[in-house]
Amino acid sequence: MPTEIIDNGSLPTKWIGRFARIFIAMLAISSLQSHAFDMQSHRGGRGLLPENTLAAFENAIRMGTTTIELDIAITSDGIPVVSHDSALSPAYTRDSNGQWLTRHEPLIRNMTFAEVQTYDIGRLNPAHSYGREVPEQQPRDGQRIPAQDAFFQLVNDMGAEKTWLKECALLLVTFRLKKPLL
Repeated sequence: MPTEIIDNGSLPTKWIGRFARIFIAMLAISSLQSHAFDMQSHRGGRGLLPENTLAAFENAIRMGTTTIELDIAITSDGIPVVSHDSALSPAYTRDSNGQWLTRHEPLIRNMTFAEVQTYDIGRLNPAHSYGREVPEQQPRDGQRIPAQDAFFQLVNDMGAEKTWLKECALLLVTFRLKKPLL
C-alpha cells in the first residue's frame, strides 16, 4: 500500500483514518456472534452491482452474504441515507435529466430526502476513473440512494432472523437468515 509522508514524518490524516476504520471494523466483527463463515459485501458488492443500492444489497444477500458494510449520511430533513460519500459523486451519479455530475456536490446534508431521490446512482460513469476500476459491474438504471430504513426493511423482508448493528465510523450489519434462499 503506498503511503505519503508529511513534514513531521507521520502518516497523513487520510491514511490514519483508513487504518482506524479497518481497526474499528475488525473489533466490531470480532465481537459478533460467531458464524461458520462470515461472507461480507463491501457497499453491497460494488464490483457486481451499483454500490449502496437496494439492488446490490439484495444481490449480496441472495449470494449468501451475512455482513454488509455501509456508510450513512443524514439529509437536511434528518433522514439517514446509505451513502459512502458526504456529497453526491460524479463517479456514479446522474441528475434528473440523465446528465453526469461534474463535481462532488451537492452535500447530502444540504438536501432533503426528496431532493436526494431525484438522482440516479444505478451505473458507473464510463468517463470517470472510478468507473474504469470495476468494468464488470452491471448497471441498474433508476436506483436511488436508499434510506437506512429501506435497507433494514429489505434485510428483514429477505428473512433475517436476527440483525446485529455495530455503529462506529461505518455500519457493519450482520444477519442470519431464517432459512437459506438457495
